[in-house]
Amino acid sequence: MEHRAARVFRFASFLFALCLLTAVTGAIDAARAQSRPAEKRIALVIGNSRYPKIPLGNPENDARLIAANLRKLGFEVNEQLNLDIREFRRVLREFARRLQDDDAIAVFYYAGHGMQIDGRNYLLPVDIQLRDQEAVKDDAVDIEDVFLSRLDKTRSKARIVILDTCRDNPFAGRTRSVRSAVGLAEMGARGTLIAYAAAPGSSAEDGPDGGNSVYSKNLAQEMMVPGLEVEQMFKNVRVKVLHDTKDRQVPWVNTSLTSDFSFNPGAETLSGEAARQAQIQRLELELQQTRKALEESRAAARAPATATATATASTSPTSPAAGPSKAPAAAPAAAPRPAAAAEVVKANERYASQLEIQLERARVALAEARAESRGEATTSLPQGLPAALEAAEKRPTALAPTPAPDRSRGCRDLLTRASIGEPLSTSENNYLKQECK
Repeated sequence: MEHRAARVFRFASFLFALCLLTAVTGAIDAARAQSRPAEKRIALVIGNSRYPKIPLGNPENDARLIAANLRKLGFEVNEQLNLDIREFRRVLREFARRLQDDDAIAVFYYAGHGMQIDGRNYLLPVDIQLRDQEAVKDDAVDIEDVFLSRLDKTRSKARIVILDTCRDNPFAGRTRSVRSAVGLAEMGARGTLIAYAAAPGSSAEDGPDGGNSVYSKNLAQEMMVPGLEVEQMFKNVRVKVLHDTKDRQVPWVNTSLTSDFSFNPGAETLSGEAARQAQIQRLELELQQTRKALEESRAAARAPATATATATASTSPTSPAAGPSKAPAAAPAAAPRPAAAAEVVKANERYASQLEIQLERARVALAEARAESRGEATTSLPQGLPAALEAAEKRPTALAPTPAPDRSRGCRDLLTRASIGEPLSTSENNYLKQECK
């Protein structure tokens, strides 16, 4: 009897242990499945630094940094450094061939020399011979023809192209840290987000040698933030780069994505309300900075008149009763041209107006979401909030055809440079005429 009881006890213990092991194993598998993205993630990262005549300081470091973070985020990363034209084209073809899964996420990152010729964008291999622009068309990578056209034929879920280039004019023999009149032209592709380190026709900054570019540094940080949607992530990168460069560099994004994507889905995905609050805080900060810039531009616009009046008074004849005449005062320093200074004011006013509308909309959306979560009608919204939004949208400056917020920042950068007398290139002047009306 005792033996039978012992056998029953041992059998019960075995079943208990088996159940416990199954439960623990299931929990581990569930945790792994939750932390691992469901989609297939593939990335190609290229950093070209070692150009014989036009070397660059940081693309290798930038590529290594981005590749390391992408690996942490579950991407299969093909990291390539200092590619000649043959290898450059080969790895691009192979990358496009791998993107046949319907749920694949494709990321292409490039740091190095790049330029536009006749509205086409070219990425430069390290063996490029810069004889003339026609030779570049033959010896460089036409990003749209060689790469984007292939991406458009794949079945991948989302495609993200990041170009940390347009930092210089290779034909001038400059490094990336010097302003350039070349830059890249805007381009687009179906189901693709294309991110540029700088606005079309303008330059990006390389950062200190041995470090990282200001764009890649902030990009690497933001892609690790849990639960951040990709469009919001690039907005955050833009705000940080503008801050770090004192508005000299304006990152740019073109997107036609049709599905949601986050580099780091994480367990800390923001709730709808938290995301709206974060958006409101970002808009409030950006509006505060824009209003400050507006006051500074208004002061700069008043400066020419003040300087002229001072100069006139200092050089006017002195009456005998006023005592011995004094030598005329030195001519005042050249002030910004009145017309250009006025355009800077207008650009800041337009952008501030756009931000005010976006902020009011975000507040209305948050209030509506809170009311809906409580099962209340939207009539419980704070009094005056919808009216304020309606009034803001009826402002003439807001309804006038103005550039989009990102483009307005680019216009403001160019207008500010023009207002202080800095010469603009032909492409920059054309951009002002076409986009900054």
